Amino acid sequence: MGTNKRKKLLERAKTSPKGWTRKELDKLYVTFGFVIEAGKKHDIVKHPKLPPNIKGTLTRSSKEIHPDYIRHAVDLIEELL
Repeated sequence: MGTNKRKKLLERAKTSPKGWTRKELDKLYVTFGFVIEAGKKHDIVKHPKLPPNIKGTLTRSSKEIHPDYIRHAVDLIEELL
């Protein structure tokens, strides 16, 4: 995905954290190089360039995701950048 599309996707997450699906959130994470691993109750999101203690969690719901998951994703991506 091009840099411009990545920026637009991140900007959408910042300005509109409501209405996202798990598939869209996965796309956001993967676009920025994060790895999604299966956990017990939630999936775990990590990035190879971030310390191991900096990670995120993802619900496995396929319905609309709570905006806090999107906000946390934005925080992790900004930490990376």
